[in-house]
Amino acid sequence: MTAVVTAAPVAGPTRPRPRFSLTPTPTTWVVAAAAAADGELDIGELAGPYVAADALARRMRADGEPVVFTSAIDEYHPGVLARALRSGREPAEVAESFGESIAADWAHAQITLDGVVRVGHDVGHRAGVAAWFRRLYAAGLLTAREGRHPYCASCERWSVGRLVVGECPGCGAPCGAGPCEACLRPNDAEELIDPHCARCGGPARPRELRRLFFPLEPHHEVLRASWTHALPATSPGSRGPAVPVQGFAGQRVDPQFAAALAHLVAAETVAEDGPYEAVHFLRRRDTAVHLALVPALLRVAGLPQPARFHINDPYVTAAPLWALDALTAVGSDALRRHVLLRRPDGAPVEHRQRELAQGRRHLVGRWNGWLGSVFAAARDEHGGLVPDATPGGVGWAELTQRLRRIAPELRAALGPEHFAAAQAVTLLDEVVVEAVEFGRANTWEAPALAAHLAVAGALSVWSWPVMPHGAARLATALGVPVPRPIDAAALCPPPPGTRLEPPTGPLFGL
Repeated sequence: MTAVVTAAPVAGPTRPRPRFSLTPTPTTWVVAAAAAADGELDIGELAGPYVAADALARRMRADGEPVVFTSAIDEYHPGVLARALRSGREPAEVAESFGESIAADWAHAQITLDGVVRVGHDVGHRAGVAAWFRRLYAAGLLTAREGRHPYCASCERWSVGRLVVGECPGCGAPCGAGPCEACLRPNDAEELIDPHCARCGGPARPRELRRLFFPLEPHHEVLRASWTHALPATSPGSRGPAVPVQGFAGQRVDPQFAAALAHLVAAETVAEDGPYEAVHFLRRRDTAVHLALVPALLRVAGLPQPARFHINDPYVTAAPLWALDALTAVGSDALRRHVLLRRPDGAPVEHRQRELAQGRRHLVGRWNGWLGSVFAAARDEHGGLVPDATPGGVGWAELTQRLRRIAPELRAALGPEHFAAAQAVTLLDEVVVEAVEFGRANTWEAPALAAHLAVAGALSVWSWPVMPHGAARLATALGVPVPRPIDAAALCPPPPGTRLEPPTGPLFGL
């Protein structure tokens, strides 16, 4: 076994190895963890991988840097079967309806993905997963083991995924098969203490079962997690990719292993276009896949290891706040600003509805209030045209200096190395606060108006990754292009004589 693992990487099953040029610019591959098609997205899901990953991808696109932003909708997630059994619906029907809902939520939240794998739909993707599974099996990297898997005789079902509950053998907390919510240990159903059927509550009795496992120990030097035991490659059940090798009838590729294989297939596709650096945006429950299985499989395939991980803790809600309801109530700008400002980072964060409403009021009152006064002054004092004047006024030199400091800080806060979403929102708010203060010290003479329009132009560019809908409306009103790089060059008014075209509705917070 060890000889096989330490040999040359296992070649891909369907594609030639990529041939890279000597000095290309690596593509940044922004990976947002797959969404489970077992329910609607709530605000916590948006606060985790999706809005944050989109903000990074937008910032990089604006800079002209090569970037690919992808995610997936997992119709085979264990929660789909559990949801179907609770509701009396077919699993495929549950997965299809919630998969469409998730895609719609992403679109309404202005999350622009370059690729979305629908795990249950994409025939080519499933073929790639099956081919890699066969390749790993043929190379001896999957080990067959006899075990005693819990089974519910009353329901006549194997107790898998969310159909089984017990105690985590690592920390003793209640959990099901898969990552423990308390300690994140990736538990197999066979490891749970006192397993019970989550459907009927009856005991889940162990039955003999031969399955395939993927040992992690041979890959310990690339793992980003402390788990070095074997994780299941197959599990009993009726949902998920069929096991494409003989001797394991009635089993499916284990959900966690299938998710890691899905990433491997996607990595091959991205690598076809040249070198890349992968930046992963994850929830804590995704760590078993992305910090253990994914690095091990990439090592086997000879593909680059993930460059960076941005992992957030749960976003806690007293009652579910569905993303679509929040988007309908406050719009994409306010929701994106809110979830980035309050994005959990290092500890769970409790969502408070009043904070979401306060954020929208801040945009409507402070941001739109200042911008509205600028456009009104241009209309009333200068015929709706950009004045032919150099930006100036009382305190303009000091304001320019502060804004030129903010630009690189904002750029870094929205960059892959030190992504800091809350800092980015705070810096954007600071731009508006500084502009309001400047307005208090000046009248609407031509130089001061030109200065306000310069700040507004910068704001349209700098806020694009965070609030693209409002940024685009502001840019259209000013007649300036977006997206553009976040730098001090954006601090410039539109050309003199440009007719300003403010919208009839609010600029931000729509």
